Amino acid sequence: MGSADGRRVPTVAVSANWIMKDVPAVYADDTAIARMAAEHLLDLRLPHFASYGYPVGAHSACRQDAFAARVAENGMVCERYPWNVRRPEAAHAVRISRRIIAWLRALPKPVGIFAANDHLAWELSEICHICGLRVPDDVALIGVDNDTMLCELAWPPLSSVAMPAARIGYEAAALLDRMLDGEQPSREPPLIAPIGVVARQSTNILAIADAKVATAVRFIRDHAHEPIDVRQVLRAAPVARRTLERRFQVLLGRSIRAQIEKVRIETAQRLLAETHMTMGDVAEVSGFASLQRLFAAFRRATGTTPAAWRRQRR
Repeated sequence: MGSADGRRVPTVAVSANWIMKDVPAVYADDTAIARMAAEHLLDLRLPHFASYGYPVGAHSACRQDAFAARVAENGMVCERYPWNVRRPEAAHAVRISRRIIAWLRALPKPVGIFAANDHLAWELSEICHICGLRVPDDVALIGVDNDTMLCELAWPPLSSVAMPAARIGYEAAALLDRMLDGEQPSREPPLIAPIGVVARQSTNILAIADAKVATAVRFIRDHAHEPIDVRQVLRAAPVARRTLERRFQVLLGRSIRAQIEKVRIETAQRLLAETHMTMGDVAEVSGFASLQRLFAAFRRATGTTPAAWRRQRR
């Protein structure tokens, strides 16, 4: 890339928004981000879905397309906020657009909405309060970036897909270093996978008509880090084991034990990516009885070991 005095300056981009010719890039895997958000909302068994992004920007369009595609795989339709291109609207405008308010009110409820980033999710949360819509009862919200200040500033706090910002910066710096040594960068930019979903109260809803299954899933979500098993779940949602197992298979597509393991694996993934905990501590905090059980369950779920998964996310 050229400088003001005409010299060639090695440059690496860290965004998918404004890719320039002959400028290599390192950025997050927007498709994986959107699919992760979709999986989180689909697990809530919501009947309706929507997305809200920017009117411009490659990353926003890619995320919304990927989110809609994942929802469609489950036979669902995703509504998308229709930006007015003839009379351009501005995201983050001082005055709230009446069109956005009308769109939110018209969406069938309950609805899960994926916002392209946390700033947009926070704005939707504020608009919901103005409209008299309850979060998460009417509108379950999830954003991207896990911007702690924005997520915790919202009420209720926002769920978000955590981004591997540090790793993107590291990989970009490493690529720039190799370019300075004369290496020619690949034409295909490396895509960095997201860390995982940080679930907060904005998606603390389970749209399951079966009260026993809903109670059981909430109990698992709240207590999976403890040494619980199927017996404790049955005490929380008193019903015959065979009956509850059958309802789990019909509504969630997995057994009670598999649901416990799923929540524990998700906790372990977040700890591996975001902390420097030892493997033993990760196993204990996630609810696994031993390090060996963590390794076995992790490999079953991901096809790799916790150590390898941590290296990939760092």
